[in-house]
Amino acid sequence: MTGKIPRGCSTRRPLPARQTALRGFAKVQFGSGLIVSEIGVHVARTRARASPPSRPWLKDNALVVNEITGKPQYSPVIDFATHGIRSSWSRQVLTALREAHPEVFADQEEALALANYR
Repeated sequence: MTGKIPRGCSTRRPLPARQTALRGFAKVQFGSGLIVSEIGVHVARTRARASPPSRPWLKDNALVVNEITGKPQYSPVIDFATHGIRSSWSRQVLTALREAHPEVFADQEEALALANYR
């Protein structure tokens, strides 16, 4: 992943309501030609991150749900050797998304401006 800057974000599928930090999903083409779809885009206050695609856990043809939170459990489709590589990948995806769809980060930039003002 080092040195491979994404060519750009070709599509974005926003979520209708902003009840959580998850803003939607993106499809990004990297310089190597790799195209990754269904990248989760999360924005909360002054922080943003991209999460690799995942799929729901199934057991006996039923969705596995966390007993404490009641939320479905997911397993990654792709993974990274280290946390640093994952962070670098996330930054690259966010850079491409910012260039193609800056409106996704409007609230984040406003929060950053307020945080710097204080």
